[in-house]
Amino acid sequence: MKTAIAASCLALGLFAPCALAATPSNGVLTIHETELTFTNGPIVGVNPTPFVSDQTGLICNYDLTCDRFDLTIDLPDNITDFFPSPVVKILLSWDSPYGAAVDDYDLYVYDEGGNQIAFSADLNTAASPMEAVTIPVGAGQTAIYMDIMYFLATGSSITGQIRLDLGPASEDADLDTLYAENPPPADSFFIPEDASSEEVQTSSRSAHSTAGGSLNLLMLVFAGLLGTRRLHSAGRSQA
Repeated sequence: MKTAIAASCLALGLFAPCALAATPSNGVLTIHETELTFTNGPIVGVNPTPFVSDQTGLICNYDLTCDRFDLTIDLPDNITDFFPSPVVKILLSWDSPYGAAVDDYDLYVYDEGGNQIAFSADLNTAASPMEAVTIPVGAGQTAIYMDIMYFLATGSSITGQIRLDLGPASEDADLDTLYAENPPPADSFFIPEDASSEEVQTSSRSAHSTAGGSLNLLMLVFAGLLGTRRLHSAGRSQA
C-alpha cells in the first residue's frame, strides 16, 4: 500500500485545468463486441485517500480527483453451457510527462449497488505504469462501474482497455448453436473467425441490403471523383 501524499495541484505548482470525463464514459461488452477502450487527459489532480471503498468514505470528486466508467456486460443466459468461466479484464495504463514514475492512478471496481468487487492500487514504477484487475462474470446482464483515482496526476493521459475473455469452451460446446441463438444486432456486420465462405457471402449480401441505395450512391460518387482525377492527370501529362 502506498503512503498518502499531502499535496494539491496548487502546492505542486500545477496550474493546468483538470481533465474532463473519460471518452467514452460507458460501454457494453457482448459475445460479438468483446473489447472497449476509453481515454482521458491530460489530467492534473491529487487524491491521496483511495484506501477504502466509497461506501466507507472514499473521496471521489468526478472530473477533478477521479474519473468514472460505466460498463455493462450482456451475455446469453446459457453462456456457461458453452464457456464455463468468462471474465472481464481491465487494464489501466498512462504516460508520464516527465518520463519517470511520477504520476500514479488507482483502479476501483464496484457492482451497481456500490459494493467494491475488485481494486488495484499498486506502487507504480517507470517500467510498469499500470493497474489491472480480472473480474469473473456470469450469464445475463451485469452492470458495474469503475473509479479511476488520481492518486498523483501531473499532466499524464490515461488509457483504459477492457476485454471480455470467454475462456476455454466446454468440451462438448456447439458454438454454432450459441451464435445462431444469439445473432449480432441487425446493423452489425460481425462475422465469426471460423465462418464458412457461404456464411461470409450471406453476411456480405445482408450488408449490401442494409446499406441499400446509400451504398450504391456512395460508389457512384467515388467513381465520379476518380474519373475526374484521371481527366486532370491526363490533361497535365499532355501539357
